[in-house]
Amino acid sequence: MGASEGKRPVQCLNRTVARPS
Repeated sequence: MGASEGKRPVQCLNRTVARPS
C-alpha cells in the first residue's frame, strides 16, 4: 500500500507541473 500511494502523488504532481509548464 505504501509503495502504491507513494507513486500516485508523484505522477499527479508531474502532470500538474507539466500542464501549466
